[in-house]
Amino acid sequence: DMSYEIGIDVSKYQGEVDWAKVKASGQSFVFVRLGYINRDGSITVDPYFERNMKGAMAVGLQVGVYLYSYLETTDGARLAANRAMELLDEYGTVMPIALDYEHAALYNTMGREVNAAICNAFLSTVEKGGYLPLIYTYYSAAKAWLPLDEVNAPRWLANYTGRIGIDGV
Repeated sequence: DMSYEIGIDVSKYQGEVDWAKVKASGQSFVFVRLGYINRDGSITVDPYFERNMKGAMAVGLQVGVYLYSYLETTDGARLAANRAMELLDEYGTVMPIALDYEHAALYNTMGREVNAAICNAFLSTVEKGGYLPLIYTYYSAAKAWLPLDEVNAPRWLANYTGRIGIDGV
């Protein structure tokens, strides 16, 4: 018998969230979009980041964050990881910092090894900083241009097949 918890992810696209309603619906965690990482490693913070963090924490949800990646270098990845941790310092989150690595138009041109190196640079920096690293991507990306067996972090995989489990990644 498998036990599990359910949660949601939110960003500016959800607008104002009724956090009491989220909690009452049985959710136990949320991933808040911190923002997106530009090609150079700078972060554009989601305009709803602060209110989502404070709202979710106020009702007792566990809170993690994710950052959508446009990263192109390992140096940028380390810069972004350090900046993300600075932005999270005041919240004391215990859940992961997830790197959302799914921009196919960019990453399918960069090669599997380069993509793994960029992800590992971000994720290892986060881990050294005392946060839990997490890689987020989707099944066909993992098959095509992101070798997850070479990425040193737990996985959050989008699966649009409607069944539980991912084969071969």
